[in-house]
Amino acid sequence: MGALCSVLLFLIVAAYFGQKIDILVTREDVNIVTASLDSFFDQDYVLDFDAGLNFAIAFTAYDGTDDSPLNDPSIVEVVFNAYQWGGEATDGGEYFAGRSNIPTHTCTREELGLDGNNSKFFPIVEESHPELDFHSKKFICVDQEDMFISGDYSSAKARLMNFQLVKCHGHDYCKSDEEIKAYLRNKFLLMVSNQIRFESRKDK
Repeated sequence: MGALCSVLLFLIVAAYFGQKIDILVTREDVNIVTASLDSFFDQDYVLDFDAGLNFAIAFTAYDGTDDSPLNDPSIVEVVFNAYQWGGEATDGGEYFAGRSNIPTHTCTREELGLDGNNSKFFPIVEESHPELDFHSKKFICVDQEDMFISGDYSSAKARLMNFQLVKCHGHDYCKSDEEIKAYLRNKFLLMVSNQIRFESRKDK
């Protein structure tokens, strides 16, 4: 019985050793065959307000107050930016590239979908209505004509958007760093945005 086990063990080791020699010689191990479908938007596709793109930002403290936006230029401001490059070349052969601030306004209750029938956002889930209603005066919106993006960081041309919480600096009216740090404690950024799911197939 012991001799049989030894022979069996020898055969297993030999088979394993032979498999590894074959891998070493052919440089092949595991072959994985996959099928993929590339379905994406190219740099010319513009995702805009009419297609559902929209978001609003509120900078607030959970302190029980429902006051207007906490945008104090002497401390911090919520700023929306557009980054854009590419497009048509200028007379000098150079392509446009630059950053610009996007104008903002305090969102109305109608824009947030709390009043009326002209909401700028998809329907808000019922559980979020009380919080959105309470903080509604603090939300900052972008005009719909400025709400659009295209391309990405690797595109030859693109327009991207972001928002920043910008600390006051370089001005006589700026508060001290200690005052700004104290002001920022226990503050939060709230966002309302449309969530869009795309089909995995391009439209025919």
